[in-house]
Amino acid sequence: KCFFSDNSLDVSDKTHPLPPLKSLVKFNNINENLQSIPDLPKTVISKLDAGYVNYRQLTKDVSEQGIECLANGNYKTVIHFFQGVTLINKLHRQRLTPTKNSSIFTYPLAYYITGSNHPRLTDRVGVQHSRNELLAAMYEDVTFCNQDIVSSGVNMLEKLMRDAGIDTAWLVSYLKDPEKYRQDLMKRVGVDRSAIKSALQAVTNGGVFTPSSSGAVYKALEEEGDPDLSYKRACGFLDGVKELEKPMKKLGKTFMDLDKCKTLGWCFRGKLKNAIGQHYDVVEERKASDEKRKVAYERKELAQLELDAGGLNDTQKKYLEKVITDRLPPQQGRKGQRFSFMVMGMEQSFILRLIQLLPADNPVYVLKHDGFISKLPVKEELIKQVKAERDLPYLSFIEEEM
Repeated sequence: KCFFSDNSLDVSDKTHPLPPLKSLVKFNNINENLQSIPDLPKTVISKLDAGYVNYRQLTKDVSEQGIECLANGNYKTVIHFFQGVTLINKLHRQRLTPTKNSSIFTYPLAYYITGSNHPRLTDRVGVQHSRNELLAAMYEDVTFCNQDIVSSGVNMLEKLMRDAGIDTAWLVSYLKDPEKYRQDLMKRVGVDRSAIKSALQAVTNGGVFTPSSSGAVYKALEEEGDPDLSYKRACGFLDGVKELEKPMKKLGKTFMDLDKCKTLGWCFRGKLKNAIGQHYDVVEERKASDEKRKVAYERKELAQLELDAGGLNDTQKKYLEKVITDRLPPQQGRKGQRFSFMVMGMEQSFILRLIQLLPADNPVYVLKHDGFISKLPVKEELIKQVKAERDLPYLSFIEEEM
C-alpha cells in the first residue's frame, strides 16, 4: 500500500510484516557485565504509553518533500525525505489506532535505555530524533505542549562544578541571562543562533578549547569552502568563552580521578556513577582504549612500511604520512565520554523525575533529550519542586514552538 495515496488513511490493517516495537526494561548491550536499569528510568518507561500522529498531515508533508527531491535532488533534501519515509514505516509497524478525528491516530510508545554508559531513554520508533518540521506535522490539530530546559548542559555543568568546588562564576552569569550571552556571541562571531548553540554544546560536552579544523568548535561554525573564515569564527567564539576553559579542564581532571570522584559520591565500586544511578565501567573503557591504541599503532607500522617501499604518488604519500603522524588514542580512556555520561545523567534525572510526578491527565507523547512533548504544560509548582530536589536553582523549563 502506498503511504501517500488517498486510501492510505485506512491504516487499521495488520499487514506489516514485523511485530510492533515494545519498550525494553533491560539493557541492549553486548558487554557481559550487565546491570539492571535503575528505578527512575524503569518507572518512567512504564508511564510512556501512547503517542499521537496526524497521519494525513505527516504523509502530505513527506510526499511534498519527495516531490522536492525530484525537482531539487540535493543531499540534504533526500536525507530529510528518507527520514520521513522511515518514520512513517515505523508508525505503521506500531499498528495505528484511529481516534474521533479522522486524520489523527494513536500508537504505542516504545523506549529503551541503550546501555550502561549511555544515560538517555531512546525512542525505538524514531519520533524523538525527528526534525521539528516533521514533529509539527505529526501534532497538527493535536493538543500538545512542547517544553524544554533552557541551556540544559550549562545548568548541569554548574551543578557538577559547584559540587566539585570549582569556580562557577561564568556559568552562573550566563544562566542568569543566557539570551544576552548568545546575542553577544552571535555578534562577535557573525553566525546565527543555531551555530552558537552547537558551538556551546561542543565546549560544554567536554570538547577541547581549540580553533583547529579537527575540533568540534570549528566544525560547529564552519563556513563551507572558506577555512580562513571558519578558523576566524572559532577563534572569536573561544575568546568569548575563555573564562570557561579553566573550570572545564578542572572538571575533566576530576572525572578522570576516581579517588576524587569517590569522595564526591560519583564513584561506586571503581565505576563512575551518574545522577540516575547508572555505572560507567572504567575498566572496560580502558580495555577498549588499549585495543584502539594497539590497532592504531599497527596501522602506523604498516603505513611506514608502505612509505619505505616507495612507488607511491603524492596523494598516497600524503595519506600515509598523516596516518604516521596522527596521535594515538588516549591511554586512560576518553574524557569526553565521561563528561557526556555525567552531564546527560543529570539532565535525564531532572526530566525523568518531572515525568514521574506528572498527573494521569497529562500524558507524555514524546520524550526528547532536554524536554518532552506532553498533552498540557507542566505546572510551575511541579517544576519548582524538582528544581529543589535536584539542586538546580538557575534552571528554566519553558514552552517552545516546534
